[in-house]
Amino acid sequence: MDIFLDISSRIAARKAAALHESRRKEFLLLRKPSRLFLRMLFERFTEEAMKAIMLAEEDTRRFGHVYVATDHILVGLLLGPENIAAKVLESIGINAKDVRVEAIKIVGQRGFNEPIEVENLEIRAINIPFGPRAKHILELSYEEARKLGHDYIGCGHLLLGMLSDERCLAAQSLANCGANASNMRTEVIRMMAENNNETVLERSCEPNVVDDAQVHRSISH
Repeated sequence: MDIFLDISSRIAARKAAALHESRRKEFLLLRKPSRLFLRMLFERFTEEAMKAIMLAEEDTRRFGHVYVATDHILVGLLLGPENIAAKVLESIGINAKDVRVEAIKIVGQRGFNEPIEVENLEIRAINIPFGPRAKHILELSYEEARKLGHDYIGCGHLLLGMLSDERCLAAQSLANCGANASNMRTEVIRMMAENNNETVLERSCEPNVVDDAQVHRSISH
């Protein structure tokens, strides 16, 4: 009898510890996004990835939203047809309109105004803050790039980051569109291996070398 009580106590303790860890991670996720963290990560972005972020910001603005969410980033990726993420998604028949429809089903009706002008989009500083999930996706995209041994963050890494977080709106929208996360991940990595020629966005200012330790410190604060 004592043995069963001991086992039950251990199971209860493990469940309590797991719940505590889950809440701790959620708390860390919901922290206010760090501008330092975003700035350091953007210095690693390729030109196509930065363009996708600009398109995400425009998508956020036209809907009158106060922060960039993961579905905005996904739309930004899809509106840049030359990037790896867009090619993978379009190869399985997913477009920006599909993503928007599924996002609406999940979170409710949103306005849909004039289309974004993709041509001659100016690469500039981010003016709209990132929501907690979107910031988490950026963290995950950095981790995906690091695991692949890449010193840059491209559109493929951004998509991999979304696929790593099943709870984000972008991943849910993709799943509702019939996308298979595992197959997409395999295809993104394959295409990045074949097209590993993205270049980091050149800056007019002095280069600021950012190492992994600096990025990790910015994430933890």
